[in-house]
Amino acid sequence: MNKLFVYRILSFILIPIACIIACIDLLIVLVSLANPAFLMIAFAMACFVIYVATSTRFLLYCIDKGNTCSKSLKDWIKVNAYVTIAITALFLLNSLAIFFIREVDLTKAVTDVLEQQPELTGKVSIDMMLKMVKVMAFVMLFLSSVTLTHISLQFKIWKKYNHLFEA
Repeated sequence: MNKLFVYRILSFILIPIACIIACIDLLIVLVSLANPAFLMIAFAMACFVIYVATSTRFLLYCIDKGNTCSKSLKDWIKVNAYVTIAITALFLLNSLAIFFIREVDLTKAVTDVLEQQPELTGKVSIDMMLKMVKVMAFVMLFLSSVTLTHISLQFKIWKKYNHLFEA
């Protein structure tokens, strides 16, 4: 299968995910006004959104239409791809850890979290929380796999279309 075809499919999978994350990121930026600790999370999410936006621009404007683009677009993609690689690698490791941890240890961890949240007592069962953790781990695994594959293809495709960047 052609790398560009796979890259295109992954790009269109990432676009709606980036839109959702952009909306969430706006809320996190507002929350970070009261709690600056959230700024790092907002920064990481923004890097993912910027990466998807700039790589999609490269695909649609440069590759598909054959237009030249500025070197700064390549720099935007590259810098945000590096941050996105770091974040998605952490997502991948966390989701794999959840899948490979023993059920007893995962149940104990969820129980400890629920005990530290007294407002959740009686509202959320341990089984429901375990299901939510596993679903979230699956989502993180899917998102990180797609993103890391997309970034890998991005760097490979640059070699073929390097002539589209202005000197």
